[in-house]
Amino acid sequence: MGRWVGDNWCWDFQWRRNMFEWERAEWLEVESRIQNIDLRMGNLDCWEWIVGDDKIYTVKSAYKVLHYQKYGSEQHSLITSVWKLNIPPKGAIVVWQIFMNSLATCDNLLQRNIILPELESICKFCNEETESTSHVLFTCKVSDWLWKKCYNWASVSTVLSALLTQHFGKLPYSNLSAAVSKRWRVIVWCAIMWLLLGKRNNCGFKSQTCDIQLLYVEAQRTVWSWLRMEKNFKYTYMQWVVNSGACISN
Repeated sequence: MGRWVGDNWCWDFQWRRNMFEWERAEWLEVESRIQNIDLRMGNLDCWEWIVGDDKIYTVKSAYKVLHYQKYGSEQHSLITSVWKLNIPPKGAIVVWQIFMNSLATCDNLLQRNIILPELESICKFCNEETESTSHVLFTCKVSDWLWKKCYNWASVSTVLSALLTQHFGKLPYSNLSAAVSKRWRVIVWCAIMWLLLGKRNNCGFKSQTCDIQLLYVEAQRTVWSWLRMEKNFKYTYMQWVVNSGACISN
């Protein structure tokens, strides 16, 4: 790794094999950093984690740094908040995968050099457009119809974004209390996401068809069952079906 020349330390790295190109680029960055380290004979050296306030390395702090680098502060905050949501664990896992952009949709598989036959690359809902995460969850005519039906619970007609963070932050109207805002943004949004992805998987892997009216009924039932996890949500399913918006807002 290196040797002392007088009182000075000289780095001398030797490798067991030739580096891959991606390894070479990373090594050049490491090499540029260690050249600035001044080692002195007789001085005790130690590791220091420069990112943390206490200078001590932890897996949590490294995970946080990597998330910030890859997703930015806003996206990182959304991803880490997923595990604190009052929703079923199965829903939290799916939402986490969505924020991490790790769903096995055709566009993500293509980035991993997995090319599907043309017929398998078509959206399982509309059978018209090439499948992508954004299309399946937001812009497909089936998904878009379902989102707008759910926003009709608040008697609102709106245009929804195809961008994940903007779609997540969209509320039916602005003057909502914190509790009601949380219901819309967290429980309703996450439940619909979980339902859409589950239905997409059933259509793709179990050859099921997508009936949009039945999909809406499933959405009503799913959102209601998730809302019931709140202690203050006391509405029956019949009350929910009759006036969903009032049940969320009260």
